[in-house]
Amino acid sequence: MRMGSGSKMAALLVGGALAVAVLTYALQAPRSFAAPAPTAAPATITAPTVDQAASAGLGQQRTSLQEVERLIRAYEGRVATNPDPLEFTFLGRLYLQRARTTGDIASYVQAETALGRALELYPTDPEAGTMLASAHFATHDFAGALSLAQDIYRRDATQLPALAVIGDAQQELGDYSAAAQTFAQLQSQAPDAPGVDARLARWAYLHGDVARAEMLAAQAFQRAGDQGAFGAELAWYRTLQGQIARDQGRYGRAVGFYRSAVRIAPDYHVARGGLGRALTGDGQLDAAIASYRRAIAMVPEPTYLAALGDLYVATGRPAKAADPYATVRIIASLSASTPHVYDRQLALFDADHDRRIAQAVRIAETSLHTRGDIYGYDTYAWALYRVGRFAEARDASDRALALGTRDARLWFHAGMVSAALGDTSRAASELTEALSIDPRFDLLLAPLARATLASLGGAA
Repeated sequence: MRMGSGSKMAALLVGGALAVAVLTYALQAPRSFAAPAPTAAPATITAPTVDQAASAGLGQQRTSLQEVERLIRAYEGRVATNPDPLEFTFLGRLYLQRARTTGDIASYVQAETALGRALELYPTDPEAGTMLASAHFATHDFAGALSLAQDIYRRDATQLPALAVIGDAQQELGDYSAAAQTFAQLQSQAPDAPGVDARLARWAYLHGDVARAEMLAAQAFQRAGDQGAFGAELAWYRTLQGQIARDQGRYGRAVGFYRSAVRIAPDYHVARGGLGRALTGDGQLDAAIASYRRAIAMVPEPTYLAALGDLYVATGRPAKAADPYATVRIIASLSASTPHVYDRQLALFDADHDRRIAQAVRIAETSLHTRGDIYGYDTYAWALYRVGRFAEARDASDRALALGTRDARLWFHAGMVSAALGDTSRAASELTEALSIDPRFDLLLAPLARATLASLGGAA
């Protein structure tokens, strides 16, 4: 279907707004998509012309990042001598472009500073305001992102990127009814935008409709390629497909998607990290270690470090796990200016490895006060389970399952809570569900799920 110029512009704008939030989607679910599960396979996207075009653009991608760095230096000098709002806005855009490609949290903070300065000089600029809202979203200031985006959209209902940030923030804050209305409005105004397809894919996954999530993710990738996306932006859409497949135990399919993403953008850490996780599920542990090491060399992200440590433990090298495990805490401690970015990752890391549990409970509880989505309740439930507060964990786990999300970790946590409460039948059902969704959802915890299920008299 051909798009009119207005529709095409809306698609590009909304797609751009999504790209700014790419890092956040990778961070918010430490080991899963925080949204997928398969009942029917989507149409396979081979799209050789898209992949070939992306491969042809790899040199351009590398040159583009170098050019971004050059422009950043130039514009930092310009604003130092000429504090012009348009130049601060452009500098903020450059910081965001670097951040979404490299995963550098500090670049988001720099973007917030530059865009904040632009708005001081030109308070009603919707472009600077929307980019600032996106930067807040990426650093997990969801309430701030929502407030700013709503102000922009109230002043000008044509600002679809602001509407996209509104829906994203509502979803992360756990206001699912409001997010549903926002996404429906967004879809009606930008029906051909890959960024909208990706949002709807995640929405479908959260609500247990994996077949639709797969279809929409495939459509998002195809449309992104058709509309000229390349490099890390196009690769992200491929990783979306990989995440959904991986979280449903379709390991070989996930490996294929992630390898495609790596071909599109070899220097994109999300693709490398996702490939490591897919290879782990597929039993290719040495290859997974190599992939995670590549990702960590790009961005020492706590999820990658924890996964690498787990791989060393699983392959009989526990001494080698000490360094990546220790680095998880170092990275988290260095993010004082953006403490919420890694809060759930740190809480889950401690709960998964049964260490510093009291702190994990505090972190998870604090996070819930400002971000009451299902993954917040799941993190809280797992930490409460680890400290023996089983009745409270039951309530939190029930809230985590409220949308019917087919995520093995949610069901595993629920099953362990049920077992601790002596509800054998429910525990067996929940653990069976977790293992049927993704038999290898976690290197260290999936065996615990099987052992617990066997102790209850269920098939392991």
